[in-house]
Amino acid sequence: MPVERVADKARGLGLPGTIVDGSSYLEVYQTMSDAIQRARSGEGPTLIEALTYRITPHSSDDDDRSYRPLAEVEAYRSHDPLEIARKDLIDAGLLSDKINAQLEARVQKMIAEAYQGAERAKYPQPLDPPQMVYAPGDKPCLNLP
Repeated sequence: MPVERVADKARGLGLPGTIVDGSSYLEVYQTMSDAIQRARSGEGPTLIEALTYRITPHSSDDDDRSYRPLAEVEAYRSHDPLEIARKDLIDAGLLSDKINAQLEARVQKMIAEAYQGAERAKYPQPLDPPQMVYAPGDKPCLNLP
């Protein structure tokens, strides 16, 4: 990218961009809440760059051991926002292991259904994605034929 941060790309689209610690679920929640309020009040979208560490490989075909040591990955496990949130909720008495297991099963089902839907979906046309980029005022950022 010709920009240092992904959030910097927002300026080129006429949008605000913000960077958030993606490992802090509370910070992400607050940033998302602010962006949602901004959008609902008619001020348009916000590009949010959540900085976090990818613990798993990109895909089942990606052997990430070839470009990052296992010790590095393991060190970042303690920063996993899902595990941090789960632990905080259990410690606060707001989540039990039983409810957590039920929620995980429900989420896995939702993921499987979304995956199946994506597999059945038609491929987009080459010019579809740029036409879906909007600036404040709901005007397309790109004037394509």
